Amino acid sequence: MEFNIRHLLLLTLVSLIWSSKVHAVGNCGVYETSDKVINYNNNAINLIEDCAIAPASYKLTIYEIGVCTELPAAPGVAAADTSSCTAIFTNAAGQTVNIAVGSSLSLDKSIDLPTGSYGFSYISLSNSLGLTALVDFTTEGVMSDLEAEAGRYCWSETGTRYSSVSFVAPGGVSCSNTPGTPREFIEILDELNEPPNMYSITDDIPVNDGTMNAYITNADGTLATASGVAGGTNIFAILTRTTPLTISDDTKAIDVQFSVNQAMQPDIASLVGGVYTIHGFGSGPFSVNITSE
Repeated sequence: MEFNIRHLLLLTLVSLIWSSKVHAVGNCGVYETSDKVINYNNNAINLIEDCAIAPASYKLTIYEIGVCTELPAAPGVAAADTSSCTAIFTNAAGQTVNIAVGSSLSLDKSIDLPTGSYGFSYISLSNSLGLTALVDFTTEGVMSDLEAEAGRYCWSETGTRYSSVSFVAPGGVSCSNTPGTPREFIEILDELNEPPNMYSITDDIPVNDGTMNAYITNADGTLATASGVAGGTNIFAILTRTTPLTISDDTKAIDVQFSVNQAMQPDIASLVGGVYTIHGFGSGPFSVNITSE
């Protein structure tokens, strides 16, 4: 049936797709407040793993979103098979949205979507992610960047990094006892996993309403086989829904929600001489949920 379709409303909720290859020390989720303050308490930050912080901005470039009656075949030597799917958003050039602050993704005014049950969906987006963050660690001089600038506040700086490459040189983050202006840092997510499956996550990762698998793909949709400059350019994610999307004669609209909360990870080295070294920031989890009204 053809019906008017609402814009994609990008909200901030909590879920999980992947964890970037940033190696973090300290669970900032325990200490971080809604004001993005991490309540540093002696060595407590160094006792728990999987650090996560809320981004000031988290930009995605989205190419296509679709819903499916059957599970799409995953990308491999051929692109994903979406023959059982209907695209509900397509933009060949990509549309960039900031999912950290809430924004809208414009759709066509109407779409021809047959009535029925859609138990699966997919999303194709760029693997270049724009990240911005300013973190307050509450204690002066507790953090130091790679240029040995120590302070209470640390923020993102302009730069680009492939997720497969460790932070080894200054840049990407600054620290001081007075807050600076965070700038956008680009992380290119060229790997998702450890060898031998570096370019895919196929563990049925839990998301808001089901599970998700994700893949790094080349421009032609095939699964990436290399990292770095010669690596993939896109992310292709397949969602299996616990509650299928139902389209009936009474359906008036489709809403798509992107979920992101503590979706950045700082690379924090161990405590030395009362000071941690923060190497930079990496991308963290988000998910997408599609519902009908």
